[in-house]
Amino acid sequence: LPGWEADYNGRPAVAEVVGLGRIVKDRLNPDGTSDIVLHGLLRGEIVSEVPGREFRVARIAPHADDDRHPAETFRLRRELMRGIAGRLRSRGFNFDLTASFDIGALADRIAAALDLEPAERVEALQAVDVGERAALLLRLLAERKHRQLLVEIMPSLHSFSLSLERGRGSEPRR
Repeated sequence: LPGWEADYNGRPAVAEVVGLGRIVKDRLNPDGTSDIVLHGLLRGEIVSEVPGREFRVARIAPHADDDRHPAETFRLRRELMRGIAGRLRSRGFNFDLTASFDIGALADRIAAALDLEPAERVEALQAVDVGERAALLLRLLAERKHRQLLVEIMPSLHSFSLSLERGRGSEPRR
């Protein structure tokens, strides 16, 4: 949580909801620190912390993103894309409402690319519900600085949608 630096070598407060992922790249630095690239998989809630370990270990209850009825998923997808389009006010932003993509993953990808204040970043990461994350993203995009940044990253969103389709075992749409 924000302010963790004050207790860096101790046990600073952590959020109740955490991201779970797979380390896809790591590098040990000469000063003993490490850099890692983490592929986020899902959110989980800390149930309890395991005491007596050198590194913090916790028992986690995972939260799946997409357990909604397909009609509700379509409604959320439409709301998110129309909301983004309306905030960008650009005729150059086109989207296909029939395209299948992971709403939560798209909201996370965009939020991660924005220059958020620590409290905003924590709020985005703590939002377990996909609809809540989409609504938060649309609130953030009401700010001009976030909209401008979104326009700058739009090409990477296209490749993101293709990678989601590949990840589900289907060919990307052309």
